[in-house]
Amino acid sequence: MDEINYTTPTEQIEKLRSQNMIILNEDFAKEQLQQCGYSNLIKSYRDPYTLVSNGRKIYRSGITFEQVLSLYTLDKNLRNAVMSAMLDLEEHIKEAAADVVASSFGVHQDRYLQFRNYRDKSKRKRRFSLAGILETMQKTLKTDKNPIFHYSSVHGIVPPWILFKSIYFSSLEYRNLAAHGGRIYNYECKNKLRVIQNTNSNFHGFSLLLLLLSFFKYSSPFEILNDALTKELNRHCNLFPEDITYLGQILNVNITISNNVWVTGRSKKYHRDKHCSGILNAKSIDVKAAETQSYTPCKKCCK
Repeated sequence: MDEINYTTPTEQIEKLRSQNMIILNEDFAKEQLQQCGYSNLIKSYRDPYTLVSNGRKIYRSGITFEQVLSLYTLDKNLRNAVMSAMLDLEEHIKEAAADVVASSFGVHQDRYLQFRNYRDKSKRKRRFSLAGILETMQKTLKTDKNPIFHYSSVHGIVPPWILFKSIYFSSLEYRNLAAHGGRIYNYECKNKLRVIQNTNSNFHGFSLLLLLLSFFKYSSPFEILNDALTKELNRHCNLFPEDITYLGQILNVNITISNNVWVTGRSKKYHRDKHCSGILNAKSIDVKAAETQSYTPCKKCCK
């Protein structure tokens, strides 16, 4: 077991070298360790690249600092995409729910928050029961913060589309994990979809999240996450193709690597991000074809 002591980036690099990791650029490695932290970067993402020899954890032959950093970057960008997708989905569900509630029971809280309006399904945890949910909403109505306070004091009512803005979906596991900087790419959600449990499907982990999002008619959250996954897998696996099998298994997705970029007729820059700087009507071509046609990499999205 590692002894827990404070170490400087220089000492951390010496330790990594003693464990068989290749450090190609020491200054770069120091900078990244200072920015990301040894625990966040190394301890959280080293396991796919290590083995135990004589009771000691060491890195497999040929593993570089850049390879572990790239996996960290993949997960960081997936985490940002998960947060963006979940917030987008949450906002959509709130608006859709508010529309149904208002059209069915009116806009006054005394009417639409009546217990008899809804079907009660027993839950182990009170906060997820109908009584618990309505209790949370009643407590939220008492806030002194806008816009609820404004509507309550000025108009005498708080319509559902205003109340729901202040209600948070704390039960969304991936949202909470992303918000607290948790590791995303190999996370197994504790809650299972009933539709999945009743089939012989092998969906799990990240692929289960994508499947869930694909069920929604509102496709934006799925597109955000699927685009980020495709982009990150292409970036990482083009650099480290030996990780294709591992990532395919852990993410439960088929990885098909393409080295395509996006170009337009308005510029001689090629882009990794289809939406970089608001570009429009971009077409996808192989990076070698782009370079043959005198396109050069965009400094913003092709770092």
